[in-house]
Amino acid sequence: MSNILIICGSPRKNANTRGLSTKLKELLVLKGMNATTFDLGSERIPLYSGEESDYNDSNVKALIQKISMADAVIICTPEYHSAMSGALKNMLDYLNGNHFINKQIAVFGVAGGGKGGINALNNLRTTLRSLYCNVLPEQLIIDSSLFEDNRLKEKDAEDYLKKINYILEKLIICIEKNKITITK
Repeated sequence: MSNILIICGSPRKNANTRGLSTKLKELLVLKGMNATTFDLGSERIPLYSGEESDYNDSNVKALIQKISMADAVIICTPEYHSAMSGALKNMLDYLNGNHFINKQIAVFGVAGGGKGGINALNNLRTTLRSLYCNVLPEQLIIDSSLFEDNRLKEKDAEDYLKKINYILEKLIICIEKNKITITK
C-alpha cells in the first residue's frame, strides 16, 4: 500500500482548499491508498528565518516526518494575488530537494472565476522545480463555486470528479512504476 501525503496549503479556518483535501483523501482511501494530511490551517508553521532552531518546532518536525514517509505528495493551494498562499510558500522554504527524492507530486488549486488558480499553480510549479520535484503534468483547478460549507458539491462537480480520479489514477501508476525502478 502506498503512502500519499496531502498538503492543504490554505491557512484559512473555513477553506474550500481543505474541502478539496478532504475529498482527495476519501478518494485515495477508496483506491486502497494510505492517505494522510498536513493542514496549514491547523498545523501552523513559524515564519522561516533560515535558522537551525526553526526546525525544532513540533509542526515542522511533523511535516518533515510525514514527507519522509510519503511515496507521493499532493499539494492543494488557493490563489492569493496570482500566487500560492504565503503559508504554503513558507512551508516549502523549510524543505529541500532531499525531501522529495523518488516522490511523485500532484498539484491542485481552488479558485474563483474562469481563469482563477492558474497563476497559483504556475507559481507552485516554479517553486517545486527549484526543489527538483517530479510533478505530474496534469493539474486541476476547482472553481470555488462548486463548494458549499467547504465541501465539494458532488452532484455539481461530476466532471471535476472524473478529472480528479484520472489524476489520482495516474499518480498511483507513477508511484508503482517508481517503486519498481527503485528496487531494480
